[in-house]
Amino acid sequence: LFTASLKDAFENLRQRKMLWLPIILFALHAVSYFYSSDKEQSLLDLGKKASFVILPIVVGLGPAIGKRVLEKLFAAFVSSLSLIALFCLSRAGYIWAKDHTTAQFFYHTLVADLDANAIYYALYTIFSLSILLLHTWTDVGLFKRKFLYYIITFLQILFLILLSSKTLLVFFILIVLPIFLMRHSQKSLLVPRVLAVTIFIISLCLLAFTNNPVRERYQQVFRNNENTIWQSNDPSGKHFNNLTLRLFIWKTAWQNIKENNLYWRGCGNG
Repeated sequence: LFTASLKDAFENLRQRKMLWLPIILFALHAVSYFYSSDKEQSLLDLGKKASFVILPIVVGLGPAIGKRVLEKLFAAFVSSLSLIALFCLSRAGYIWAKDHTTAQFFYHTLVADLDANAIYYALYTIFSLSILLLHTWTDVGLFKRKFLYYIITFLQILFLILLSSKTLLVFFILIVLPIFLMRHSQKSLLVPRVLAVTIFIISLCLLAFTNNPVRERYQQVFRNNENTIWQSNDPSGKHFNNLTLRLFIWKTAWQNIKENNLYWRGCGNG
C-alpha cells in the first residue's frame, strides 16, 4: 500500500467499476455515523466493515488479471474444492463402513473434520459449479477432458446436495442449471444438455421422494406456526431452525421498522 503508485491505484479503480459497489456501501455506513445515537457502537460497526473499502483498494493496486491467469485461478479453486469434497465423502464412507451410520454424510457433520460451516462450503461449491458449468475452458487442459470434467461436476453436485443448504440448493436448481441449459441450447452439444437435465431430475427426485435429512430440512420450513410461537412461554428457540429463525426475525423487524418509523436510521440505533 505504501510503495504503490496512488495514481495507478486510482486509475485501476476507475476502470474496475465492479469494485465501486463495496466502497459506496462503506461510505453509506460512514455517513450514518454522524446521525447515529450510539457513536461508540457505530464506530465499532465501521471497524468491522473496513474490509469493504480496504479489499477493493488492494485489488485496485494490483495488475490487471488476464484471461489466462483468471482461468488458472479458476482451475486452482475448482481443483481444491474437488479435493475437499473427495476427502469429506471418503471420510463419511469410512465411518459408514466402520459404524454403519449415515449422519456423517449430511450437513455440518460432513465437513466436521475441516472445522468448518456447511453453509460456507455450500457457497464455495456453488461458486465452483458455476465456474465448471458456465466457463469455457481454453488453456487448462485438465478440464477440457470430458470424462474428467463430468466426474468432477458430478462429485461437486453430490457434495452440494449432501451439504443440505436449503437456499443454495434452490439457487443452484433454479438459477445455475437453467443458465447452463440456455447457454447450450443453441449449440450442438447434446451430451452436456442431457447430463444437466438428468442431474436436475435425479436431484429433484432424491430431495422430494426419499426419506433423507435434506428433505427433512425443507419440511421444517413449513412446520412452524407463528401464532404458536408468539403465545409460547418457552424461550429456548426450539421452534426454529436456521432459515425459519431468519425469516421470522426479518418479518418481525420489518413490522417494527414500519410501526416505529425507523427508516434511514444509522448504525447503533438498534
